[in-house]
Formats: sequence, structure tokens, C-alpha cells
Amino acid sequence: LLSLRKFSRIDAEFCSPPKNLQNTQKNPLMKKLLTAAVLSVAFSLHTAQADTGWLFSYAFVWNGSADTFYDLNGTGNQPENFNGANLGQFNTTDLGGTLFLNAEINAFANGGDVFSDFSLWYRIGPTGNVTGSFTQAAAPLIFSTGGDDWRGVPSGVNLLDGRSAGTYDVQIYLSRQHSWSGGAYTTYLNTTGDIGGGVDPNSVPPTNDFFTASYEVIPEPSTYALLSLAAAGLGAHVLRRRRLRK
Repeated sequence: LLSLRKFSRIDAEFCSPPKNLQNTQKNPLMKKLLTAAVLSVAFSLHTAQADTGWLFSYAFVWNGSADTFYDLNGTGNQPENFNGANLGQFNTTDLGGTLFLNAEINAFANGGDVFSDFSLWYRIGPTGNVTGSFTQAAAPLIFSTGGDDWRGVPSGVNLLDGRSAGTYDVQIYLSRQHSWSGGAYTTYLNTTGDIGGGVDPNSVPPTNDFFTASYEVIPEPSTYALLSLAAAGLGAHVLRRRRLRK
């Protein structure tokens, strides 16, 4: 019985609130101050974390008559991924010699976050040997699509401009810049996913794992015609010389 009483007393002491908390509970003013402090800390933790993220985003190319769409961040909203895609064969005269690269960037932001830039970054080079810096194509406008969702449509480059016959790779990645109570940050999207998370002030553009698609520039029809005429002329010349020898 004595042992039971001892344990009962120990349990009661262990389960009782600390004396300073008991005093707080007895003092309504202290209780209000404690509640306010807790709420303030909770609010600070919430506002100290930017809440943004990528939504479905994709690249598309305009060949002079129609757009072809390619998925970027694996949402399955488009029938084919841009990374690893073969955009096709093109010459510089068909359909006005146009193969224009564009992107649609979608992202969400809440908690007072504000987007200031959506950009497509690209570079082009011979297949397997793409080097040099990336060119930025910024969306001229960022607009709300409802709720916390935002969209921008940057236009890039005509992939056929200045290209001779051959195969090429085009490498791209996306960026979004936003500001909030913690500052302004830029977040990037490549094949590995989100870089920076929108809250890392030290996030830098990716150096690899770019979305990469290929395409081929073929000789213009007039070039084929000239080659055919040259071949025909050469054939006629050879035949004439044979006849003369006889």
C-alpha cells in the first residue's frame, strides 16, 4: 500500500504541468501573451517559406502551318517529351523556312509570392557538340489563369535561321523568378526537376541535364534541282566524248 501511494505521488508530480506553466494558466494576461507569441512564431514560419512550384509546362515548335507540342516536366499533358524528341526534317524554304521554338510556362504561387519573370533558355549546335552560352527568351507577359496559377509564353528562335544542311541539337531549360517577404529568387527546371525550390538564394542555372531535341536541315529543293541538272550535264558530256572517240 505504501508503495502504491509513493508511485501515485510520483505519477502526479510527473504529470503535473511545470510551475511556471501553472502560473501562466492562473494568470489570464500571461496566457494571452503566450498565445500571441505562439501565433507569431507560427506566422513567421509560414511567411518564411515561399510556396511556389512548377505546373505543367511544355515546349512547342511552329513549322509555318501548325504547332507541335512537347512535354517538359513529365506531367503527361502532351503526347511526347521534348527531351529525346526528333523534331523532323526541314529545309529553309518550305513553309517560309520556319521552325520556331516557343514554350508555355505554368507555375503557382501563394502566400503573397509575386512572379516577375518566366523565361526559356536555349542554345543550338551540331548534334553531339552543342557548346556556348544559352540565350534567354523572356515571356512578354505573365498572367493569372485562376487562383494561384500563373502563365507566361516566351517565344524563342527560328531553328532554321543560318543553318546549313546537317543535323542539330537544341538544348533548353526554364526559369521562373519571384519575390516574397524573404527576397527575390530564381528557380530552374531541367530534366532532373526543380532546381532551387524557389527558396534557395544560392540557386544557379543548370550546367547539364538539359532538355535536348534534335532535327535535320536538308538541302533546299532548288539545290536538288541544280544537282540533278549538273549530273545530267556531266552525263551528256561523257556520252558525247565517247561518241567522238568512236
